[in-house]
Amino acid sequence: MEIEIPAWLTEELLLYVAETERTVEEVVKDAIKSYMERNDANG
Repeated sequence: MEIEIPAWLTEELLLYVAETERTVEEVVKDAIKSYMERNDANG
């Protein structure tokens, strides 16, 4: 699956992964999982 990250989020995302020593893929995967769980709880 390919996900397009908006330009305005790219710098923040790269700073975050550098600080946490995680990969972009890990951060995006966790963000999507959180989003899905939150939607399941609300819907």
